[in-house]
Amino acid sequence: MSGFSRTTNGPPKGGHYIMSTPISRQLLIVTTELFAPGGVQRLGREVVGALADGTAPPEVWSLLDRDSSAHANLYLAAGSRVRLGLRALARAIASCRDLRVVVMHVHLAPIALPMLLRGAQVSVFVNGVEAWRALPPIERWVVERCDRVIAISHYTARRFRQANPWCDARRVEVCWLGVSAAPLVPLAPLEPLLVLMVSRMSREDRYKGHELLIRAWSEVRTRVPQAELVLIGDGDDRSRLEAIASEAGVAGAVRFLGSVGEEELAAWYRRCSIFVLPSEGEGFGLVLLEAMRAGKACVTGPGAPAEVVEDGVTGFVVSLQEPQPLTDAVLRLLEDGDLRDRLGRAGRTRFEQTFTSRHFADRLRQLLLLPPLSERTAPAATPSRGQVNPRRGVSVSSRRGWGPRRQ
Repeated sequence: MSGFSRTTNGPPKGGHYIMSTPISRQLLIVTTELFAPGGVQRLGREVVGALADGTAPPEVWSLLDRDSSAHANLYLAAGSRVRLGLRALARAIASCRDLRVVVMHVHLAPIALPMLLRGAQVSVFVNGVEAWRALPPIERWVVERCDRVIAISHYTARRFRQANPWCDARRVEVCWLGVSAAPLVPLAPLEPLLVLMVSRMSREDRYKGHELLIRAWSEVRTRVPQAELVLIGDGDDRSRLEAIASEAGVAGAVRFLGSVGEEELAAWYRRCSIFVLPSEGEGFGLVLLEAMRAGKACVTGPGAPAEVVEDGVTGFVVSLQEPQPLTDAVLRLLEDGDLRDRLGRAGRTRFEQTFTSRHFADRLRQLLLLPPLSERTAPAATPSRGQVNPRRGVSVSSRRGWGPRRQ
């Protein structure tokens, strides 16, 4: 299956998009938030890196970020849609025929409306669960008239079409994501019986599968008594999950680390032997790429993650309707070190061949009719997440001046 394809009516099909002559336009990226943990935020940072070619960096508007010491090309609306809307209206006073707008979340599509009416080319990303339901009329109106709809997985493209049948008449592009090289950290000792999961713990995101994995851990421990589960991430559902671990009798074998920094996270990816993401609602699964980058075998569920993890090659894709298939897959990898290592090496190779930041930048730039990066040019450095904490702000640093620093 190709990570860069067009879909029309019916199931998505593979195949490469044939680029016509690149068009020179100003670039504007409209995003929900850049400087916080989360998949949409990470995607926004990767897009900024992919489109900042070092000559004419894109302008970026962020709805939720709040720092006043922003870069000149970065506008932060501090949570106000009114401010963002007024800025769009001001931009639309003059013709926008030389403007290309990339909207990173379908719920922000109405912000692009004034510029669309004034001639801007608008591309809208559809990312995950927010696009798997019928769009409100104003969002639908913009999406029907935008230049491109870009889904981050074939699965998301299918779910978007199912929820919005009117979209059958237009193309949906599929552009798989990528991540940059891992932070340089001291070598961490491998712990062969350590299993890692990285995800926020939110009541709204219970589909991530923490509870299923915790409940499976009791049986895992009966076969592998020293097996340890490490959960990284935080949120308003953490206390409930901790109570479930106690109730299941595995509180001593399940470690809730909460928020960690980038370097510590990279160290945990190195230390673990298996990575698990038992999620039923992923639009893509960027954490799977981080695990594959570290050479770890992955266990995940069907849907978009199955486009990243090749079942039986780089890990296992299992049914998540009950704990047993998940338990069996984890036990198989814990008990067979050779298999675990082989799948991990294959995952690292797949990451290097398909899912780096450079691969993503090439795919996205081709879709947007932008000139390719030269062979010697890497995607621009993007702001890092800093401290991973969904309850508070994040400390952001950047080598290229994109990142305001939150206190």
